[in-house]
Amino acid sequence: MENGHITVTGATGFIGRHLVAHLIKHRIPATLLLRQAGACPTEWRRCPNLRLVEIGDIEISSQLPDILMGTQTLLHLAGLAHVKNADANKFFAANARATEQLVNAVSQSDVRKFVHLSSIAAVTSNASNSVIDDNTIPRPAGAYGESKREAEAQVARLALQGRFAVSIRPPLVVGSDAPANWRQLQKLAARSFVLPFAGVDNQRSYISVNCVVEMLMHLHGGNWQSGVSGEYCIAADGALSLSEVLTLLRRGMNKRRNLLYVPPKILDWMLRLAGQEKIANSLLGDLRISGTRFNETFQFHEFLGIKESIILSAMEFWKRENSFSGE
Repeated sequence: MENGHITVTGATGFIGRHLVAHLIKHRIPATLLLRQAGACPTEWRRCPNLRLVEIGDIEISSQLPDILMGTQTLLHLAGLAHVKNADANKFFAANARATEQLVNAVSQSDVRKFVHLSSIAAVTSNASNSVIDDNTIPRPAGAYGESKREAEAQVARLALQGRFAVSIRPPLVVGSDAPANWRQLQKLAARSFVLPFAGVDNQRSYISVNCVVEMLMHLHGGNWQSGVSGEYCIAADGALSLSEVLTLLRRGMNKRRNLLYVPPKILDWMLRLAGQEKIANSLLGDLRISGTRFNETFQFHEFLGIKESIILSAMEFWKRENSFSGE
């Protein structure tokens, strides 16, 4: 394993916060590139192994080449996601053009490794009948997916320079403080009423936020050659149905399973009739992802299985929500 300085973008985001917690815990030297340094926790500003640099919007920053001096690994987690009705130009500015700006800066520096947090949306929509892997022809989902796919193309330029440069494509990320869809699933499971999903036996892949952090640090620590650069789907071993996920969440919250059988076709029809096609696909559709190529190429093994991670997520979510509510 190698030691070296890390520079991180997107530190205040969901995955970024967990990564910074890991850096602090293990006293790993890192520079955090921030849009607004004042938004950081006080703990970050007091931590001796963290250097905080306010750069504003990455896509228009002119400071990057100088800031990257002495960096071994750039972990690029920043980007725009989970924004309803966002203009396509905003996605491309925050995801594609920001990545292009970073790639141009890295080209002028001695950074050896560039790791980009992309998304499975760069490859597919939120449901697919076939298993998604690194051989799947990309069909990006909407403006967000298209902007992440363009960002991946920018990262690929670095491999042509002989650098190690990868884009990793996670599915829905599990964590007690996760935003968007996972938060909604946890909130749904936290309610005590019966849910009509006992018969939903679809198969969807997930990955825990802790596993993503482990992967990022694994990529930082290894002596990888440019020949293994590229785009990689990542996912925990084993896909789960909606009924299994809700059962695990309620187990973590120490609640009864309380699932009722309603034919999935009826649920699908009702959601689509209400104009909720995207929700129908996310809840009821399949999305199986193979992360085998990543695991084999980088000799990576997840520390905690996805079922255990979901239970842990639910326990932490329940504890925090009840703490906030004063219960």
